Amino acid sequence: MWDSFVWDSLTNKTRAKAKWIAGALVLIHALLLLSAAAPSTNIFSPLSPQIKGPTFDEYFYISAGVSYVKTGDFAENREHPPLTKMMIGAPVAACKDNDFPDQWRDLVHFPQQYFYEHNGEQQARNLYLARLPVVALALLLDIVMFAVAAAMAGPLAGLAALAISAFDPSCIAAAATANLDFPAAAFCFIALAAFRNAMIKNTAWTVLLAGVCVGLALLSKLTALLLAPALIAMAASAGYSQKSWRPLLNMIFVGLAAFSTFAAGYHFETRSLDSVKGHGKFLAKSKDAEGKPNILERNMIRGPILTFFGWHRGIPLLTAIKGLDHTLSETGQIGHAGYLLGESTGIIKKKDADTGREYDAFVGWKNYYLAVIPQKLPIVSLILIVAGIVAACWPGRPLVDRMFLLVFPIIIIVQFSFSNAQLGIKYILPALFPLFIAAATITSRQRLQFVVALFAFLGPLFATWSIHPDEAMFYSILAGGGDDGARVACVGDDWGQDAPALALFAKDLELTAQKPMISNGFPNNEYMEKWNHVWTPEGNAADGDGIANSILKSGLAYRYYGEGDPSRYGYDFDSLGIGPRRGLFAVHTTTLHRENEQFTWLERFDPNATAGEPMPGLYKYFVPGRWIVNHKPFARIGHAILVYYIP
Repeated sequence: MWDSFVWDSLTNKTRAKAKWIAGALVLIHALLLLSAAAPSTNIFSPLSPQIKGPTFDEYFYISAGVSYVKTGDFAENREHPPLTKMMIGAPVAACKDNDFPDQWRDLVHFPQQYFYEHNGEQQARNLYLARLPVVALALLLDIVMFAVAAAMAGPLAGLAALAISAFDPSCIAAAATANLDFPAAAFCFIALAAFRNAMIKNTAWTVLLAGVCVGLALLSKLTALLLAPALIAMAASAGYSQKSWRPLLNMIFVGLAAFSTFAAGYHFETRSLDSVKGHGKFLAKSKDAEGKPNILERNMIRGPILTFFGWHRGIPLLTAIKGLDHTLSETGQIGHAGYLLGESTGIIKKKDADTGREYDAFVGWKNYYLAVIPQKLPIVSLILIVAGIVAACWPGRPLVDRMFLLVFPIIIIVQFSFSNAQLGIKYILPALFPLFIAAATITSRQRLQFVVALFAFLGPLFATWSIHPDEAMFYSILAGGGDDGARVACVGDDWGQDAPALALFAKDLELTAQKPMISNGFPNNEYMEKWNHVWTPEGNAADGDGIANSILKSGLAYRYYGEGDPSRYGYDFDSLGIGPRRGLFAVHTTTLHRENEQFTWLERFDPNATAGEPMPGLYKYFVPGRWIVNHKPFARIGHAILVYYIP
């Protein structure tokens, strides 16, 4: 399938050995992914006891996917194409006890009501089932990564690319949840690889395959639209190298196949504006001259549609058009609140040119991903990527390969650096996989082959092993490692999935307070003395409740980062409001940093807090004068939830 000058020159024995090693790496990757995807983090007993819950967005996508499979209506969560949501929703929809409400279109909060209320008892099972298709896609990506890198630079490069990708902590975290970001990144890379192959071979089969893969990428997330400049650059470079117009002509056929695949993903839908005027999921916030809600918000979309189709004529792919309209009107305008290097996202007032309404919009940072990439990538991977980029620019690399390795990553990183959607490294995952290939091709240098391959395997694997099963909260030693790295950026890393583990922690602490620890058959009074009283720095018992007694008297207050009711995990949490709080309370890393103005009181009450802390790791040399307060929690749950005790 792939161009394979290096691969075909090897003996059958060498190729077979490389495939066996690649198979072993894929197996290790599968075990890590299944463990991270399991709510219990135990692949042999994946559902009990539950330690991990749903991430912030999973219930949206799972519920939407089930509605697609059950009804064929793609209106729910319309801002994103349906492919990935159908993948993750299909296993849940197939369950015989799935409770799907007939009046789902009329439910104001359908995703939350479906996932947490109608099917709350099966939450852990549904979560695990929904994550399995993403795990399967990650394993398919492994095969493609190995094949492409091996064809480019030999079997060691294939194994290195596979290891760097498969064992990257951020990739494992994203591939083990029912999200859109990893599938979009995987489909985009597969599309890039298939298109590169089509430009080199120029056969009908490879062109058709490339078109289908590009269409699948577009069906996964609108981020795939950024493939277009990279594909044009690859086609132009192939035409220049081959002194032929054929690659550019073939690109037209790729586009036709991609559009056909995209339309098929929407079931070749044709609907009129009049047919959806009673559908609550289609109504816009603005109103027409008669005071009735518009279907489409943006004038640049609504005007041409009304001109060509009117209200009663069928419009091809109306749901997809509505999704683009919604994205431009909501997320694209408003953005997301974030945090970077001690600062929360700024907010500015804007005025909608179409509706005239004023709204608050978040303002990101142009250097956001320059800070986040070194923070989130294992240092070995980062070094190899930098070396791979330099090597890709060096004379001798085919022009098509340079475009394949560099153009799409540059476009992705630049685009999101200038956007208001900055939620951690997950948004630029599509940029990483070509860069992983670039890093792996360093093995083609004879003197570095085995050293690079060994480091490519051990570096990411050690990074993942050090944090498993909390890969989402991994931070490089460049950012201080461990838990200090969250002070660089944490929004988009803490996904709110550790509420079940916090409930287990609270129940264990409560049990400890009620029933003293037993040592050699006798109550361990020394242990209880330590936990039941407040102690002065001199070691004397002071007035007030200790940690154990505090949870019995006032419970554990918690501000959940997500949807649903965290008390369903077996502990009745108190609500953590705004303002000072005595006793035990838990707060997410994201909440503490992004909403730091709400927790200034913690500086006064936390006896272990230290003010004037510099940025962690190497960031203190690049961000001088940016000081923050470093709080010392009593406990950390999943590296994401911080538990404090204020006497």
